[in-house]
Amino acid sequence: MKKIFSLIALVLLTLAIVGCTPKEEERTYKADGVYVAWELSTNQATLYLADGSSFKNAENATVKVTAPVLSLVRVEIRNDEIVDFYIDEIQSKATATVNAENALDITAVSFAFNAQSKKELEYSYGMEKNGKLGEWFIQATIIENNWLTSGVVAELPAASATITHDNYVTLANEAIQKAIDGKVSAVYAETNCVHFVEGDIDEEGKISDVSLDAHYFNYIDKSTDQYDETNVTKYLVFAWDAESKYESYPEMLPGKSWQTMIDTLVSYINTNGWDGTLLSGYYKDVSGTPTYQAGKGLNINDVNVEALASVTITVSNQVLVMNMLWKYFPEGWTE
Repeated sequence: MKKIFSLIALVLLTLAIVGCTPKEEERTYKADGVYVAWELSTNQATLYLADGSSFKNAENATVKVTAPVLSLVRVEIRNDEIVDFYIDEIQSKATATVNAENALDITAVSFAFNAQSKKELEYSYGMEKNGKLGEWFIQATIIENNWLTSGVVAELPAASATITHDNYVTLANEAIQKAIDGKVSAVYAETNCVHFVEGDIDEEGKISDVSLDAHYFNYIDKSTDQYDETNVTKYLVFAWDAESKYESYPEMLPGKSWQTMIDTLVSYINTNGWDGTLLSGYYKDVSGTPTYQAGKGLNINDVNVEALASVTITVSNQVLVMNMLWKYFPEGWTE
């Protein structure tokens, strides 16, 4: 009888111990790291000449044109909590090329994103003299800190921030949703193009299903009508291309497409992961001499990667956004 009671007691004790073992709490966000949401928009920018002076029309007035803007919000998750917000915006410059014989005849307009974002420009942005609440980067920090301390992502009253930030509220909530859903990304702007990577992340913090793409401003969709003064509906009217580069980029040479080479690179990344060793710059033997083509193709330690030999396009920006994503999620491809 004592043995029976002892056995029962042992079973009950085991059940009690199991019952008291704390369950692993379900995460709010898929994995720790930095999640990014962005928006491609436009603003009205002064049209400049190559020498840095502003273009003047027949009435000697400064001309403004639509130029590309990249806005973004980054949300950092640590220990399944939001620990930081970062909002920023990159504007661009529009430069006109004019007829050598007629300075009023615009033959082309090129666009280039600024080397520094509004945040990076700090006091050089030049808003402080017009804004009683200080420079753009100061107000951006106020907004970020309010979201962080209050736990509420919403527009602040004018007494707290005078800069327009309703779009950043939308982007912040989108970035938070990405953290919940496990959608990772990184974005980079240069010249008239935005390059980006997107992918998935699981509960273990491992990244998969990476894809690479880009979006041009006034590249595929440009028209000669943009420089015809008689065409009042299209003259000096510019916009983001209707589709991304992957969706719309034409065949480069017979049988050679940008999309096919990007697919090859993406397949390699999804199979082998990313650790920063894959670099842009193509080495090939020409009469036994290694030749380096800056930005084009890929190598590891100055040696061609056989599986990527067909990727001969410029991929420096694809390597850059992959390294940005790796920085946001340093354990994304570790064993």
